[in-house]
Amino acid sequence: MTIAGVPIDGAKIEGTWQPDFLWAGKAWRIQVQCEAPLEILLDEKSYVVPGGAHVLYSHHDHTNTGRFGREKFWGYPKQIVVRSLPAKPEPSNAADSRANRS
Repeated sequence: MTIAGVPIDGAKIEGTWQPDFLWAGKAWRIQVQCEAPLEILLDEKSYVVPGGAHVLYSHHDHTNTGRFGREKFWGYPKQIVVRSLPAKPEPSNAADSRANRS
């Protein structure tokens, strides 16, 4: 299994596959350990993995990809890309400034 975009600082990502039930396809899993949220693209469908340890998987009976995106991903992805999400901007100090004027 080839995963584009790795290595990523603060993250460990491993992907494996094996023949699925009765050799009818490929079962796969992607193990992710990351300090900050990451985006995983499976054939250009976006899934966001929060910081921590997670496993995304799919086989003939079940997939858990719906926990990380809008739709479930079935089958074996032809392309897998992992990328860091942009950092959220720091909150402005406008509220602090108003509080200090009171």
